[in-house]
Amino acid sequence: MDAFRKKPLPRRLFAASLDALFLKLQHPGKGIEKQVLYAALGLTEDGRRILLGFWLFPNEGAFVWEELLKELWARGLVDVLLFVADGLAGVEEAIHRVYPRAEWQYSILHKLRAAQAQVKRRDAAAVLADLKRVYRASNRAKALEELRRFTRAWQDRYPRLASSWQNDSGALLRFYDYPEPLWRYLKSTNLIEQFFRELRRSTKVRDHKFPRPESVYKLVYLESERREGRWNRRLPGFAEAAEDIEALFKARYPVTQGLTQEGWRSPIRVNGSLSLICSIGRRSGSWRAILAVTFQDVVHRVDGRGAPFRRPEAVDSARPPVGAVAAKPPEGSCLPGGGM
Repeated sequence: MDAFRKKPLPRRLFAASLDALFLKLQHPGKGIEKQVLYAALGLTEDGRRILLGFWLFPNEGAFVWEELLKELWARGLVDVLLFVADGLAGVEEAIHRVYPRAEWQYSILHKLRAAQAQVKRRDAAAVLADLKRVYRASNRAKALEELRRFTRAWQDRYPRLASSWQNDSGALLRFYDYPEPLWRYLKSTNLIEQFFRELRRSTKVRDHKFPRPESVYKLVYLESERREGRWNRRLPGFAEAAEDIEALFKARYPVTQGLTQEGWRSPIRVNGSLSLICSIGRRSGSWRAILAVTFQDVVHRVDGRGAPFRRPEAVDSARPPVGAVAAKPPEGSCLPGGGM
């Protein structure tokens, strides 16, 4: 199970869903305490699902997600087009600090739950029906028109609800930037919610109580193993959207195309102390190196700011010269230790 949680990840993913589940753990001498199970489920560019990781923490927060995303990056996941997550305060900024070129889709499922909690029971069905016309519109222009109609209909009775949907419309409707056959997978965290539903059924047998964290990890691991055959099957729509997905990757991560996964994860050491991640690709007789000293600026360097340079004759061809690394890392931003 430890090997599963630390296994290398694919270099790029089409999308990743981030969500959390509250559980109860029995702590010796402390009684029962709530814990948060964080989980990340990836969606490959050919439509297969992969459990990226799962972790237990005492509370939920964007700062935790940032650390977990750094772990995913350290395990090899570098290029991601879209993260789907709830509207937790700071989660968008946390994503962009680790994956600056990725986008964030505000999970419509979570937004609908919040909307239902804000309206009176007698209005709930009508409000949800009007919102359904927004995110089921055939394109963004029609979705925005339906949203304006929703605002006119409900802003007097529920002004905070109406303004909230208007203010978050960019993140809520981001899925329209992606191939239409895949919208249903991107609108919300439904893929990981299905996984959580199975976990909840299993926890009911234990009255939602676990004697130690290892029990939770074992449950999640076994459930993921049980679903592996289903997750390895390609989801409908990805075959017809393959060219569009590839075009999105080329536009978002132009320099990284053609670099190998192993290249991304090859560590070198500078002056015997600073650990850097080095990717080297041979292109038309020249060497291209992408170096990162922090998790947060790596993709900035990858997305076109790292200039190619000629291989000096006196330098070993196995890696670029140390002198090519001229950038001084900002204080407190160096990667720890000796590489991955």
